[in-house]
Amino acid sequence: VFRKEGNKILFALVHDVFGYWTLPKGSPEPGEETLQAAEREVKEKLGIKHLSVGEKLGENEYLANDPEKGQIRRRVTYFLAETKDKKLKFVPSGGLDDANWFLPKDLKDIKTYPDIKPLLEKALKLALALNCKIAAQLIFSRKSYFYPDMSKNYQITQYEEPLGRQGQLKLSSGRIIHITRMHMEEDPASLIH
Repeated sequence: VFRKEGNKILFALVHDVFGYWTLPKGSPEPGEETLQAAEREVKEKLGIKHLSVGEKLGENEYLANDPEKGQIRRRVTYFLAETKDKKLKFVPSGGLDDANWFLPKDLKDIKTYPDIKPLLEKALKLALALNCKIAAQLIFSRKSYFYPDMSKNYQITQYEEPLGRQGQLKLSSGRIIHITRMHMEEDPASLIH
């Protein structure tokens, strides 16, 4: 979940009882679709009223420690969502004890799970440093074709919907270099003949 404040972007994270800041998540109720569950859970966990859920960002599977069941396998689907709500009305529940807004620069100083933090941090820093207009949604896709140096035969890219557009870099000489677009893309590797 993010919100815009002027030219800044803030991310809403929740704090768990293990001492990590993480993304809000939860389980679908009977008959509820994944997207509906994501919207409901985020609104409940963050105490926000207005939420626009965008594209699916990806999925993750991990082992979690349930106080009653022990280790269990969890599968999470992540969506990018935007809110205009400034105040989080968090109510502690289900292993969560706090919620807060963070600027991208704050992410390096907090304890969080290693999923995508480094990637987002670098990309957002670059986009902000280049004065780019930041995309409202972060969308990744697969370019699927034969790569002789990548056995999976696809590449993860943001080419279609770049993270930043219309930026600029002012050099010490006063010259301005205009940035059309910046996007993240997986480097397949290198060929050695």
